[in-house]
Amino acid sequence: MGLATTAIEGVRILSANSNRQVELASELLRALGEKLDSRVSVRLWDGSVIPLGQQTDPGVELSIAGPGVIGSLIRKPTAENLLSHYARGRIDFHGTDLVSFMRIMRVKGSRRRSRSISKGLLARVAMAFAFTRDDEKNFQGRFEGDDTGKHRTKADNKDFIQFHYDLSNEFYELFLDDETVYSCGYFHDWNQSIHEAQRNKLDMVCRKLQLTAGDRLLDIGCGWGALVCHAAQQYGVQAHGITLSERQFSYAQEKIARLGLRDQVTVELKDYADVDGSFNKIASVGMVEHVGIDNMAGYMRKVASLMPDRGIFLNHGITRPGKMSDKKFRKMSAERRLLAKYIFPGGELDHLGH
Repeated sequence: MGLATTAIEGVRILSANSNRQVELASELLRALGEKLDSRVSVRLWDGSVIPLGQQTDPGVELSIAGPGVIGSLIRKPTAENLLSHYARGRIDFHGTDLVSFMRIMRVKGSRRRSRSISKGLLARVAMAFAFTRDDEKNFQGRFEGDDTGKHRTKADNKDFIQFHYDLSNEFYELFLDDETVYSCGYFHDWNQSIHEAQRNKLDMVCRKLQLTAGDRLLDIGCGWGALVCHAAQQYGVQAHGITLSERQFSYAQEKIARLGLRDQVTVELKDYADVDGSFNKIASVGMVEHVGIDNMAGYMRKVASLMPDRGIFLNHGITRPGKMSDKKFRKMSAERRLLAKYIFPGGELDHLGH
């Protein structure tokens, strides 16, 4: 009986503490709403919804999965921590797309306005949540290891690539085009579909490379095989693709066989540093982001070693604006850390000037 009574009392204490946390969180959000007058509401873990303004948009909500989220943010109030909770689904948005949600949520002078909230209320909230831990069990969507890639070895390249691309082919087919092209499309007019835009893109790459029958084409980071197959079918080249993703490799092999291109197209599961042979045309579409700035010179030397004189190399990649110094440019922001940890480990965008 003693143990049972102690257990019941423990449940009551936990329940009372949980109720108190909901009350304090609601009080803080209402105070914040008075200052901000936002169009967004917040949904707490018990299902209660607190508007952050007088005229909120129906259904446009920010949800908090548990009191541990608030506790974590109190202990570590950084943008990186906030974004990590979003990546793990502990904080989420509802009612519209992410870009629209951020636009709706933005309130001019919000930082200045929020500073006038009662210090006593903030202290009570901090005391109630500071030691509450968040639940991270069973979360496997985070890269474990050096996600920045600054201390990478060649073996890391495979780990980085497979973390991102080997989720499943079915996943990527949900939002990519019919050819499974994983880079920007090229629209000739506003009425074209993503499928047409990606075929335009493949053809533009081939034209820039001045492909003709008999050319030997290497596609570094060939993805699911769209470019090598298109180039073989439409331009009569001998095409070879390489990838470090096992899912992409299997998909590309099946596609080559299905299209009857085995005499013209081959793919390998291989790092670019290990490729040998001679190719008079080389394409790298959306792979250079994985190379790393410190490895760029070696990457270019490797490409040059695979080409005869007067060969053509097309290097397509995403860039970002430069900074006043290399140190500032290479500094990892909270957003970049989020991308490295949960989406693109080892990825690094260069600036156009470099």
